[in-house]
Amino acid sequence: MRYFVLAILLGAAATAKPAPIIQQFNVTTIKVTHADAVASIGKNFGYLRADEGKESIIALRFGGYVEKLRATETYQHISKGEVIAEVYSPEVLQAKEEYLSSLKYNAIRPNPGMVESTKERLIYLGVPMSEITAIEKTGKVASTTTVRSPASGYIFEKKIDKGSAFTAMQPLFRIVRLDPIWLEMKFPPEQLDRLKGINDYEIRISGIERPLYAKRGKIYPNANPSESTLTMRFSLPNPKGTLFPGMYASIVPMMQTKGTLVIPRNAVIRKNGKWYCFKKGEFEGEYEPVEVALQPITNDRYAIKGGLNEGDEVVANALFMIDSDAQINGNF
Repeated sequence: MRYFVLAILLGAAATAKPAPIIQQFNVTTIKVTHADAVASIGKNFGYLRADEGKESIIALRFGGYVEKLRATETYQHISKGEVIAEVYSPEVLQAKEEYLSSLKYNAIRPNPGMVESTKERLIYLGVPMSEITAIEKTGKVASTTTVRSPASGYIFEKKIDKGSAFTAMQPLFRIVRLDPIWLEMKFPPEQLDRLKGINDYEIRISGIERPLYAKRGKIYPNANPSESTLTMRFSLPNPKGTLFPGMYASIVPMMQTKGTLVIPRNAVIRKNGKWYCFKKGEFEGEYEPVEVALQPITNDRYAIKGGLNEGDEVVANALFMIDSDAQINGNF
């Protein structure tokens, strides 16, 4: 009896048909379709730098020396209107006293022209209006003059210390606002025509997890002779202050494509320097290797430039097993 059962099993195995590939490998297929896509074209690199239009130089219209210094550190952040120094100037002190004298004289013998001329001198010297008003209200003159920041930002340059002497129009501070901030992208001249036709750029900055996006920027009208490169400048918003000059960035031009034939990357295999898809045949489990011309458009999709048509069905998984089967059957 045991030998009889064994004989039946062996006979059944001998007569059984091999399962088609789709059953053996659990193959799934997808259809080639048209879709709008964004193609990444190469990669360029650059660095962040401060926006020149957001820099403020503090220089006074009079000479003197520093009594008190509130902004004591380079890269210290200060707000607009914040007091950064108190300075003494013999010229300003004399002008204040003349204004006070004109006010007192005007109270006895009205002479508004004299009052106005002495006041205009203080305004010309850059004395804050709050100090001029204080003279009018208190009848007293402060020996020092306050220097306030004209803008919010970081102190990138500080040329004075407590007790330092300075001359009229000498730069004392350079204050830089970092919102927005510039990104300068370097690229070879042969890319110029192509980049002029691309509007969208994906930007990845070292240390920043999420990518940023920008429209085509300004191209500088000069080349760097030592690097043989041109420069495109982007202006990036920086409301949270997470971007700083000197940070490194990679920039990918993104070209919009309309109605492009696309397939996922997992539907393609590379062999001997060529790209192949496995196109579904007429019969169940039959797949034919087809050479295709591709262009990468995203991390997970290719644009089809040749070899397939819309509606063709291709294998989307288990490509290495399908490839082995194709080699065994002599399809390559």
